[in-house]
Amino acid sequence: MIGPIGKHSMPGAKGAANEVHIDIKAGYEAFLKHCVKHGIKIWSEACVLPEYLGPLPNNTRYVLILRDPRAVVVSWVHYSGKGLVKGKASEDYVTEKVPQCAAVTSVRYYWHDELLRRTHPSLILFYEDLVANPVDEYYRLASFLDVNLEPDVMFGVVDQTSAASMRKDEKHHLLPGPNRASSDKAKVRSATPDAFREEVSARAWANITAAMAPLLHPALRMKWLYNDLDVKFLGLKEHRRRH
Repeated sequence: MIGPIGKHSMPGAKGAANEVHIDIKAGYEAFLKHCVKHGIKIWSEACVLPEYLGPLPNNTRYVLILRDPRAVVVSWVHYSGKGLVKGKASEDYVTEKVPQCAAVTSVRYYWHDELLRRTHPSLILFYEDLVANPVDEYYRLASFLDVNLEPDVMFGVVDQTSAASMRKDEKHHLLPGPNRASSDKAKVRSATPDAFREEVSARAWANITAAMAPLLHPALRMKWLYNDLDVKFLGLKEHRRRH
């Protein structure tokens, strides 16, 4: 049995932890803002108490898929229309939302990687890896679920879940939720990990990335920030600070 929760919910969340859901701002302000304000690590038991994990079903496995918060916010801008200016994400909107999204993403990671794994199997996947190496990542998921797939079946799964296939489904209104094929609010636009970088200036990304970095769990910093593009952006930020 795969965890019977929505993709924006937290397993067993009780009390204030119920606020960690699709609404990034509400989740951040209700649950995490006080931790950040008082210098409490959001990926610690001082912020995320174990008792927030309510009774969980036995024999249940949980899967969490994470994506760079900068890409999440830019994608949300296009899908929702909030913060969209002349077809691009507003720098002010992205600057405000990315740190909040990073905080929520970090607590999700800690929740699944540390708290949940004390009692239940939990697999964490990354959107970027799913795009870059779908066969490897899908086999990781299949192994976690104890499912055996022959190569031809797996390639069929990869093909049916490709961006091209999902664009076709969206065109025929077959995806969940609003389908807006070939529009700026389409669910499937570029379907690439780094398209978000084209939305705002390099200088703005330096500020946004520097603001996000302290709110990312160390493992997520390793995943999303230790690369040439972000080193360049953060280097620009440091250069400005010194001069």
